[in-house]
Amino acid sequence: MMPYHLRQLPAGLKDYLFEEAQRRRSVEHEITAALRQHGYREIITPTFEHWEVFATAGRNGWQEKIYRFLDREGNLVALRSDFTAQVARLVAQKHAALSFPLRLFYSGKVFRFEELHAGRSRECWQVGFELLGDTGLPGDVEAVALVAQALRALQLGAFQINLGTIGYFNGVVREARLTPAQLGEIKRLLSHKDADTLAGFLQQVAPPPAVQEALTGLMQWHGGREILEQAGTAAPNAETAAALDHLRRVYNHLEAMNWSQHVVIDLSEVQGMHYYSGIMIKAYVPGLGYEVGSGGRYDQLLSQFGHDCPAVGFSFDVDRLVEAIAG
Repeated sequence: MMPYHLRQLPAGLKDYLFEEAQRRRSVEHEITAALRQHGYREIITPTFEHWEVFATAGRNGWQEKIYRFLDREGNLVALRSDFTAQVARLVAQKHAALSFPLRLFYSGKVFRFEELHAGRSRECWQVGFELLGDTGLPGDVEAVALVAQALRALQLGAFQINLGTIGYFNGVVREARLTPAQLGEIKRLLSHKDADTLAGFLQQVAPPPAVQEALTGLMQWHGGREILEQAGTAAPNAETAAALDHLRRVYNHLEAMNWSQHVVIDLSEVQGMHYYSGIMIKAYVPGLGYEVGSGGRYDQLLSQFGHDCPAVGFSFDVDRLVEAIAG
């Protein structure tokens, strides 16, 4: 008789039968059709490859989530934990044969060790896109608009795109001399909207009063374009001003494209992959307590693989979108 534990999947994994499988294929089809319509072309990357590819991109705690193992030849390899790292490695290798700006999309599973609670699994089906070689404003506007168009194609009744920038956060903390661990904890508390714990933590680490005030304000700055004015007053330096000005111009373009009703400026959106260097994007739908996709600008990642190239991208979580559509 089959041992009992073999009758069950490892924690964090699921099988999908028939209608469940079809609903996931339908979401994949709608998103990839929208991406193809806007000139994005499909790539397929390996399910596992050298550990260093993901380790390079997954610092600050993300490395601990990567499933890694030795293959039969003694190489340290890892299951795919991040499509963007693979795209960066691929484009850096093949850039001489590619034309830029380069528009790519992918669909497949990523594997990460996650503590199990609502909305978390250890195998996640993602459909995502990357725009490489298009710097600054046009690329950022295209990325946010494309997220909106894909969500509309799924006929979701409502959706919200939170738009932040890591540049403002970096400008606020630049002279506070906080340790990487302290910065990581502040980002985590901001992401969880945990104002009380953040206030207590800031009292412990005691950054300069102006920094403490600005970090506390991040929790409250959530809304329309008026948020940009409030944030500019609280942390007036060149780095924060540049980040806010860029965000303002992105918002202006989205407003002209009639997408601003779906966009919320949220300067507390600062937690994500460590390689983000500019705007940060998260998408939400009503009734779901976690994002259905995330992304951002990562202008320095490809240089770690030997080719300097600005880029912005976003990935949709297929399972969460199916959950949102099912209501």
